[in-house]
Parts: sequence; C-alpha cells; structure tokens
Amino acid sequence: MSRFFKALLILATVISCSPKETTQKVSFKQVEFQIPAEWKHNVEELEKNFAYQITSTDSLEINLFTIGWLESELDPEIYVDAMKQGLLEETDEIFYEFGDYENEKFMGADAIRSHFKAKTEAYEATGKMYVFKKYGKSYFILIQGSSYFFESKSANKILSSLKIQETK
Repeated sequence: MSRFFKALLILATVISCSPKETTQKVSFKQVEFQIPAEWKHNVEELEKNFAYQITSTDSLEINLFTIGWLESELDPEIYVDAMKQGLLEETDEIFYEFGDYENEKFMGADAIRSHFKAKTEAYEATGKMYVFKKYGKSYFILIQGSSYFFESKSANKILSSLKIQETK
C-alpha cells in the first residue's frame, strides 16, 4: 500500500474516532432548533394562544439562545423597541448597551438586527437580537454569550439549526 493511501486511511480513522459534539433538539409548536446536550431549556406560553418563548442556556447562564413569537404580525421596529425596553427594565443587575439597528435578511425574511453588550459584576457578554415576520407571525431572537461562544461558532450552529414551519 502506498504512503498516500496509508495517510488517507490514518486520517479517516482519526476523523471517525474524534469526539462528536452531542446536541439535543428543542421543539415547540412550529419552532425547532439544536442546542448543546448539557444546556437546559424552558418553554413558556406568555399569553394564552398568543405569545410564546423558548429560553435555552448553559449551566452558568452566560451563553443563551431565546426565541419568542407572537401569533400576529407586529411592525419589526415596534417589536424590537419593546423587547429592548423589556431587557433594560428586566433587572438592575445587568447593564445593556445596544448598537444601531441594521436591516438584513434572516431566514428569508426582512429582519432588524442589533448587536449589544451585557455586563454584570460577574461577567461580560455580547450578543445579537433579530426581529422578523414569517408566516403571519412576529419573531424575536436573542443570542448572547462569551467571546468563546461566538468564536467557537457555537452561536452560529444554534442559529443555523433553527427551523420555523408554517402552521395551518
């Protein structure tokens, strides 16, 4: 066997034996996504038959992914302003600093995105908010974490696993 084929065989063995990142599927109603296996998540019906939220986080609650939605379309600028205000009023322990809104495409829909920084006495995190309309509903996504969470592409893996199905 040539050296080239031996090298390929060794490489294939190393790749197949390397540890796989385990995930868990989170789904509720029309929303589905994958988070790391060791994360926890909570599904809430915030207002009966109208407003829902799924919050997922690591054990330290520094890295998180939250998606919420309304069973009707709301102007994205009004929705993002309301969510931003809600975060600012949520607690005195976290200081948020928001960037300007940017228009972009997200999951094939027109979306508003804003970057932010969150600081407490114990940690500092960065994040992104997305607000968009899809299938007659309004969605809000907040993804926050340490610099490693974003540099390791963990945040992108969660976002890219997100699926929203049309409901009838």
